[in-house]
Amino acid sequence: MAGMAGVRTMGGRHVLPRLLVPLLALGLTSCDVIGNDSQSALADAGDVSAVAGWTRIALTTHYLLVVNVLPSERMFSDAEMKSLSPTQGEEILDHGVGDPIGTGVRHVEAHIYDRSTGLPLSNIKPSIRVFNRTTGDHVDVPPTLMQDVVIGSTDIHYGNNVPVRGASDISLAIEVGNEAVTVDGHLD
Repeated sequence: MAGMAGVRTMGGRHVLPRLLVPLLALGLTSCDVIGNDSQSALADAGDVSAVAGWTRIALTTHYLLVVNVLPSERMFSDAEMKSLSPTQGEEILDHGVGDPIGTGVRHVEAHIYDRSTGLPLSNIKPSIRVFNRTTGDHVDVPPTLMQDVVIGSTDIHYGNNVPVRGASDISLAIEVGNEAVTVDGHLD
């Protein structure tokens, strides 16, 4: 950021990174992503892997979280990235495990940004839990650090593939240190 003409600072800190996170949230809102469930009439209610997911945004005192529930995604180790050169999926960054993809499996992820800098965090260990409010089931999501194989480091996030039944109201509880948020959505 050094030498950026026209960038204002606050107390010696650049304003631009602090503005990126709110602008991201505004952009997602204007694209009709926040607060909306996507559905597919072609998908069987038991096969959530064929249904598009949803995105929610939440704030804590120190963090902005962008939480996604998506169709399952293949997750690649460092060795697989080198040998396969994938063009889609997730690159595992922390030697974590990528759980299998398949029918009834969703990719649950949390992008966690520092509110003071606007930057994604890669040095924390969040807790992510899916609560199925329809069935009463819950599952802990292994918080593997990853990034999209195409987008790269601007897509740093935590999550994994986990089983989630369709035709369900779900809640995701995310804890970062002593701060916690819960976001809700529906999957057909």
